[in-house]
Amino acid sequence: MPKERKRKKALADKKREAEKQRRLAENTAVYKKEHEEEAQRQKEVRVKVVLFCISRLEHQKEAETRAISTKLVKRPDDSCEWDFDA
Repeated sequence: MPKERKRKKALADKKREAEKQRRLAENTAVYKKEHEEEAQRQKEVRVKVVLFCISRLEHQKEAETRAISTKLVKRPDDSCEWDFDA
């Protein structure tokens, strides 16, 4: 009888451990998916910011020195109130 108990206990422990590993794997997959989605959102925001800035760059060539200067200018359709001269 004691051997049977040990065998059942060992089997129950294995089942518990297998269930624990399965839940851990599921949680890891969910975390990984959420992490990838967040990274994608951050990448999209960076792309939008870069495109916003690039579209507002204006180049001017000075006649006397022939130097080219670049400045960030506000467009008429900008809805933000940033101080571009700062």
